[in-house]
Amino acid sequence: MPFCWGPPDWREFDQGWGREWLQTNGLGGMAYQTVINANSRLYHGVLVAATDPPAGRTLLLAALQEQLWLGGRRFPLYAAEWEGGFRELGGLYRLTNFRLDPFPVFTYQVEDVRVDKKVFMVHGSNATVIRYRIRGAGRRVGLQVTPLVNCRPQHLISPGWSRPFRQEEGPGGVICQAYQGGPALHLQATGGEFRRLGKWHRGLCYPLERERGEPDREDHYVPGEFYWETTEDQEVALVAADRPLVGIGSGMAAAGWEEVARHRPAELWGAAGSRIPGLAEDAFAQALVVAADSFVARDGEGSPCIVAGYPWFGEWGRDTLISLPGLCLVTGRDEVARKILRRVVAQSRGGLVPNRLAGGGQPAAMNSVDASLWLFWTVDEFLRHTGDDDFVRREVYPALEEVIEAFVQGSHPGIRVAEDGLVEAALPGVQLTWMDARVGDEVITPRRGKPVEVNALWYNALRVMEGLARRFGGATPRAIAGAGGGDSGAAARYAAAADRAGEAFGRRFWNAAAGCLGDVVLGGDGLRCGSEARDGAVLRPNQLLAVSLPHGALPPEQAKKVVRRVVGDLYTTFGPRTLDPADPAYRGRHQGSLAERDRAYHQGTVWPWLMGPLVDAYLRHYGRTPETTEQARGWLRPFRSHLREAGLGTISETFDGDPPHWPRGCVAQAWSVAEVLRVYAEHGLGPLDP
Repeated sequence: MPFCWGPPDWREFDQGWGREWLQTNGLGGMAYQTVINANSRLYHGVLVAATDPPAGRTLLLAALQEQLWLGGRRFPLYAAEWEGGFRELGGLYRLTNFRLDPFPVFTYQVEDVRVDKKVFMVHGSNATVIRYRIRGAGRRVGLQVTPLVNCRPQHLISPGWSRPFRQEEGPGGVICQAYQGGPALHLQATGGEFRRLGKWHRGLCYPLERERGEPDREDHYVPGEFYWETTEDQEVALVAADRPLVGIGSGMAAAGWEEVARHRPAELWGAAGSRIPGLAEDAFAQALVVAADSFVARDGEGSPCIVAGYPWFGEWGRDTLISLPGLCLVTGRDEVARKILRRVVAQSRGGLVPNRLAGGGQPAAMNSVDASLWLFWTVDEFLRHTGDDDFVRREVYPALEEVIEAFVQGSHPGIRVAEDGLVEAALPGVQLTWMDARVGDEVITPRRGKPVEVNALWYNALRVMEGLARRFGGATPRAIAGAGGGDSGAAARYAAAADRAGEAFGRRFWNAAAGCLGDVVLGGDGLRCGSEARDGAVLRPNQLLAVSLPHGALPPEQAKKVVRRVVGDLYTTFGPRTLDPADPAYRGRHQGSLAERDRAYHQGTVWPWLMGPLVDAYLRHYGRTPETTEQARGWLRPFRSHLREAGLGTISETFDGDPPHWPRGCVAQAWSVAEVLRVYAEHGLGPLDP
């Protein structure tokens, strides 16, 4: 079922550039722009190629500025803002319909002439295909398409250029290259003519970057323009790629690529059908399955991986492990999940899963205490969905044993199991939990000590290992040989370590007066808040993991109170806030400069991935009844409408903590989509009624 939008969705320029579409190519590359054909971010581009898959992206084709010519008059079909505040608004006034079907389809009307435009990527290639259908009503119609070309890393605005690109022209197209040995852009059209210009398009402005306090003006190279003229209905195509494709200038090739792109959703739904009840009649679930596919990519060697978010993230260990069940297991892509687990294990070092995986010219970053512990939850989910004991026993179980040993022995700076059996994470100046924002040398949410979700994950990990040891057998783990218990077997040792950690968890974290868990505890029994400047309890949603994971350390009545407090004081339309609004450190708007955004990142901002733990915890501890099921549906229902704003057809990274909870951050975030889809499918919450 296609999503459709109309003129009321872009009456104003700001409305139009606030709705963004995204197409990906399975390599980490993307075509990404707004419904009104305006570039409002430096990340927008018709071809942002994955030149070092999946995280190394290069902007090659920034925009296409299309114009119709009728009777000697020019009618722009794009929108833009230039230096000095001048705006071209033709893309608003002449766009009559936009839909995702399954890729972006634009319909423009100029007098009695209609133009349909389709944009899609060739899966597995850095190639974007743009197809136009001109319905001329018997009039002589000219379609002019002007490409704005660049060659820069996606995060950096290029300086003003003083020399032209190297360009080589041939029948129906041109090859542009910024410098010798650099990536080239191949532009090839079906029919028509190419008119050489070789000039610079100066001062294109990006309004969203201006709002973010970032550089907002850029120049682009214009090699020429493509022009078609017809007096009858005609279909033409333009292909942008980083290398020659077979039949790149052929209309038949473009039609074939479109057919493949059009059938991909059906293939995804077919794989997911056995795991998602009622998928064939559930438009919301279908949309999420398609959205999930955008994050599954392959690196330069063809190994599957997960892109954490578009437009700016690459591979992150924590994000990969949290996202994998929703993106791969719920969607029936077991073999992809298997290969991604293998990839994560291969990049682990001494029992530590990287915070950021190596790639895009960057080494792995090992600053995470919780990513390694998420591996146990992910493996548990993998086994539950696939029953593949052999793979886990041979390839993953040894890595899990290594994690336990590394934590107990304190093999990594700042990470160790303390005398009470709980995990302590305290490395000055280093952010080790998922609340990892920093401004300069300042860690915004330091949480030094024993974070609640880390220890919930630790307890769950020990219980998972107890079960796996009974399932697989194995020697007594050296790391917990002194954990207690009369049996020398591995399962008994893990059980004893879990008992010890569970007892300490309840004693140290439970705040009876507040009816919730502390966020961080240090030495002594006092609760510690997220700010190192104050002592006392702080209300954050991290405690949800203590009552949502398969193995929880709290008794049922305490678990219910945790859910009640989080829902009562932190819940918003799109998930829990990261900090109690009553807290002096609360920040309700995730916007402004980079420093302002980072100071709000986990200080009140809403993260929709936390809807997964919230729904799990609620249904587990309040039971499955018609009333609780409807409540859970009610929490997910707003995401159906959200698919029509911000990143169209997907779910944003964050939302403001303050009403009206504007979407912020990445327009498409892996764990946002994954966790909403996972709990929606696993708890059988669909279909959502209109």
